[in-house]
Amino acid sequence: MSMLKKEKQQSYFLNIISSLIAYLLAFSILFWFLYLSKKIMAAITVESLTKKYREQNAVDNISFSINKGEIAGFIGPNGAGKSSTAL
Repeated sequence: MSMLKKEKQQSYFLNIISSLIAYLLAFSILFWFLYLSKKIMAAITVESLTKKYREQNAVDNISFSINKGEIAGFIGPNGAGKSSTAL
């Protein structure tokens, strides 16, 4: 293999690797931005909520967040824990 062809291949692979690194960096920045914006923008955050009545679990370890400007509601059958979650 000629030296010129070998240098072109190395250059090609370096370009691919540098492009992959740039994409990974951009993706990680986007991920952290979305993650932090969700944490910062949340108007209501509930984490690991459990509500018991005597020995009966009405709500068992639920988590959710509602962002500013969102409208949320609880729907479900009777006895599902809608009122217990809201209280």
